[in-house]
Amino acid sequence: MADQRDSWDQFIPELNPIRFKDFTAADVHAVRAVAHGKANEDQQKRAIKYIIEHVCETYNEQWRADPSQKDVAIGRRAVGLNLVWLVDKAILKLSKAGNVKQEVREAFEKRGKDDKL
Repeated sequence: MADQRDSWDQFIPELNPIRFKDFTAADVHAVRAVAHGKANEDQQKRAIKYIIEHVCETYNEQWRADPSQKDVAIGRRAVGLNLVWLVDKAILKLSKAGNVKQEVREAFEKRGKDDKL
């Protein structure tokens, strides 16, 4: 007797990349404060984390059964990866080009892993 195999689709979460992402009031206030140039340090960190992790879904699986949804998810991730690169790596490229003071470069290289996204 052959085993009954289920479709892989049943194991893939129903993720519509076009729908609005879940958010809290704190997320909304943080993003709005950044947009208006009035965010404190915690709001800035919360906003960029929310955008990278939830809006861009940078660390989520990108595969979708629907090709158009998969394309949207891949595009979101590309934006998220660019933001992560700007936050974590771009300063090194600027410093090598002489566009950043030596003390800024050294401080960036010494920072702890907790500061990374």
